[in-house]
Amino acid sequence: ATFAEAVTAMNTFGLCGSVVFDVRDGIYNEQIDLSAANILTDATNNVTFRSENGDASLVTLSFAGTAAADNFIVRLDGADFYTFEDLTFENTGATFGQVLQVGGGADTNTFVGCHFHSVTSNSTSTNTAVIYSASGSIDNGNVFMNNIVEGGSYGAYWYGGGTTSLEAGTIFEGNTFLDNYYYGARFDYQDAPMLNGNSMIGESTYTGSRFAMYINYCDNGFTAMNNTIAGSVTSGWTYGMYN
Repeated sequence: ATFAEAVTAMNTFGLCGSVVFDVRDGIYNEQIDLSAANILTDATNNVTFRSENGDASLVTLSFAGTAAADNFIVRLDGADFYTFEDLTFENTGATFGQVLQVGGGADTNTFVGCHFHSVTSNSTSTNTAVIYSASGSIDNGNVFMNNIVEGGSYGAYWYGGGTTSLEAGTIFEGNTFLDNYYYGARFDYQDAPMLNGNSMIGESTYTGSRFAMYINYCDNGFTAMNNTIAGSVTSGWTYGMYN
C-alpha cells in the first residue's frame, strides 16, 4: 500500500469518524498531495498518518523536487484536521527542496515528532524552505511540536495574510532547527503565536547575515520563551532573535 492509495481511498469513500493510518517501516518514494482532495474533514472526521513503530527514522517519504509544481513532500492546500506523527519527510531536489507546503486556508493541522529534511544547503531561495507557508494565505491553528527541521534555506518560512489579516493559533514548540543555510525560522503576520522551547543550532557556509529566529508583525502578545540558539563565531547565527 502507498500514501497515494490512502488518499485515493479517502477521496472515493469519504470518512466516518477518525481515521488512523499506521505506516509500516520502509522508504516510500512518493508525495502526499492533499491540495485537490475531496475529503470532508472536521474535528470529528479527522485523519492521522503515523509510524506504526513510533520511530520517525523507520518511515521515510522521499522525493526529488524538479519544478514549482512538484516542490513538496506533503502539500496541504485548504486541507484541515490532519495529524502527522513520527515520520520522516525528505526532499532530495537540488533546486526545489521544499518539504512541507501549507496554504489555501489549511487549518488545525498537527505535526509531532517528525523529521523534515531538505538536502539543499547552499541557497537563500524560498524554493528550498523546509516548511513553507506563503504570504497572503491565512492558515489558522497549525501546530508543530518536537520535530527536527533540517537543512534548506529556511527551516520554516511561515507567513500569514498581511498586516491587517493576521494568522492565529500558530504553535512551534520543542522543535530542533538544524543546519539551516539562511534562516532558522521566519514568522510574519501572526496573531499571538507561541514559539517556545525550540533549539536553533548548526552551522552554515553562508557569509551574509543569518537569522536564527526572525519575528515580524507578530502581534497581540506573542510568546518566545526558553528557546536555545547556538552556533560558532565563524559559521553560526548573525542574529539570535530578530524582532
